[in-house]
Amino acid sequence: MIKGCKNTFKFKKTSESGMTLLEVAIGMIIIGVLVVALLPFYKKYKYDNIKYDTSRSLGDVERALSRYALIHGKYPKPSQRDLKYGDAEYGKETTAAITACVLNDPKVCRLNGFGDKDGTPGTDTVLRGDVPFAVLGLPYTSGVDGYGNRITYVISESLTNTDLTTFDDDWGVVRVKNRAGIADSAVNNFTAGDAHFALISHGRNGVGTYTSQGTLRAACSGVNWGQDIENCDLDSEYTNNFDASVVDSSGIPRDRRQSADVEGAAYYDDFVEFSNLLIEGTWLRSGDNIASGNSVNSSIVAVKVGAQNSTANPEDKVVYYNDVDGNGDGRDDPPTAKLNIVGANKSLKANAAYVNRLCPASDPGCNQETHIGDSNNFTAGIFNPAILGADASSNSGTVLSDSNGINCTTGEHLVGINGAEEVCEKIIPPSVKSLGSTLCDPTNGIYPRGVVGGVLVCE
Repeated sequence: MIKGCKNTFKFKKTSESGMTLLEVAIGMIIIGVLVVALLPFYKKYKYDNIKYDTSRSLGDVERALSRYALIHGKYPKPSQRDLKYGDAEYGKETTAAITACVLNDPKVCRLNGFGDKDGTPGTDTVLRGDVPFAVLGLPYTSGVDGYGNRITYVISESLTNTDLTTFDDDWGVVRVKNRAGIADSAVNNFTAGDAHFALISHGRNGVGTYTSQGTLRAACSGVNWGQDIENCDLDSEYTNNFDASVVDSSGIPRDRRQSADVEGAAYYDDFVEFSNLLIEGTWLRSGDNIASGNSVNSSIVAVKVGAQNSTANPEDKVVYYNDVDGNGDGRDDPPTAKLNIVGANKSLKANAAYVNRLCPASDPGCNQETHIGDSNNFTAGIFNPAILGADASSNSGTVLSDSNGINCTTGEHLVGINGAEEVCEKIIPPSVKSLGSTLCDPTNGIYPRGVVGGVLVCE
């Protein structure tokens, strides 16, 4: 021991210390309470996003299918289900042989539809597969739902073999029913017994559909998936599980999709969209490009150009003139065809017009018996058909005669009809500055052949 040395080190006590186990436990309890309280909101937020993404994809595909049919006069066939990104045929119409469907079929397959609509012998058929997003001009993401599973596309096969002249809205043979089993748009417009096509998102469980990688998501089987099985089995009937008895906050019954997350007979998590009408009356393009194509109107009723329909004045509405029932008025019957041009300037310009009747502005209902080629009944305001092709040997050319045809005099030609009178002009082109020694006289076999140096040349 060294004498003289003294211990100068001292340890100072502090009041610092860690959390006790009790404090940690209390903190965990508080966090747990908050998480439990917020968890339903998070689940709803997540589900709302999934539902939004699914609805957006279904809507994009539905609109694209309608556009495709309006351009091509038919719907595309489905795409094969077991293909994946990078495969040559991924997202395209199938070109492979199509056979009868089996459960969980990875190929485009065929089912019996409901009824014979196309007039060919036997029950019409339906094709089932994936959305052909590539031919619809859509990204591949439009062919999957919010869960990342493929959307099923089922289409009345007859409507994939038509064109702009043979497409028929009545050929749909896909059924979409509601929760009560109704599949009739005349009874409930959220259902259809004659849908052209249906689009199905198979929901969270994905039974009967394929993943984005082309593998089966879940088999279409089992009693736990309830109503979902209807949307992947071997018929052409699908359910959207809409319930018309649901009452909203105003006390009014509304059709609402009903989902059920509890496994069993009532389980349902699918989303279904359909169409049974290709926008009636739309002008269709019947060529590969706008410049060379024709416009065809698919309306089965009258066509109106100009003003909107009006209930104040019946003549402002599209008036029907197909007197099928023989009652004489012709207005209570569906028309065979009618183009009603309304507005201040009631004019129609065309190189050729193929019509059964011309009506003056004074008779917008075409009720007076004035027909093309009928010289016995004449209404002022349109030309008398008798002036065409009749004898032109008398009258001066500006006087109406029911028996003397077109009355342009020698050296004149007909340039129009004003009311019921011919409009005649000298046979002199606008570019002529002076005349030769002889006026062209077609009645003597002398016709205008051209203009040389501003002088009309006749031969």
